[in-house]
Amino acid sequence: METSTFTVEFTAFDERIKADIPIPADPVRSIELLPVLQQFTDSVVDISIKNIVQNGKSVSCKQGCAACCRQLVRVTESEAYLLYELIETMPKKRRNAIWERFDEAIEILEELELIMPLEDINDMTSEENRELDEKYFNLKIPCPFLEKETCSIYHNRPLACREYLVTSPAENCSNPFDNVIERVPIAGSIAVAAAQMEESVNSTYVRQVPLILAPVLAEESPDESEVRLASDMLSSVFSRLDSN
Repeated sequence: METSTFTVEFTAFDERIKADIPIPADPVRSIELLPVLQQFTDSVVDISIKNIVQNGKSVSCKQGCAACCRQLVRVTESEAYLLYELIETMPKKRRNAIWERFDEAIEILEELELIMPLEDINDMTSEENRELDEKYFNLKIPCPFLEKETCSIYHNRPLACREYLVTSPAENCSNPFDNVIERVPIAGSIAVAAAQMEESVNSTYVRQVPLILAPVLAEESPDESEVRLASDMLSSVFSRLDSN
């Protein structure tokens, strides 16, 4: 595939990030840009952590502390397809185990009549979303990719997961709706910008998918996202970061 060079340049706190990265020259679907977005999310998070350290704070998240893996995580539509493809490329035994966890979780959600609300999160008010978040968290459903309290797809984890870090005591996360949770301020959310990008280059609408439904929805509906120039989509993402 023929490639071109895209220059990324935006400000994260007081640090200017600039890099030249190879991208497909021909139009592509947004799923093909996820590796680039994952890499730059990690870069922004690193800078954000450096910022809080300079202000005398530190990240309290640690391996085995997986309360956040029981939250209602929202992913972009392209990430839903990526998660589905990831599962389908796993060895049969592990693939079946992952699908079984999704099936068990969805069965619980169906019994509690929460499937429709989860599918409608993009049309809910902030208050309605918060109520749904709390109701979901209280079910204590672990992410199907969580194994031994550790993310089993860490290098492919969603953008939203990469951006979620806290400085408050780790034990507070066991009840984030009653306890004080201090998140690490992120210098622009690539997860949100990417969701906006998938609507159209100039869209301000954020369409996201609950992770717990993402692979199933991806399996049921083939990826029919618009094919666009990678440079246009990335320009949309990073211009939004600079405007924050």
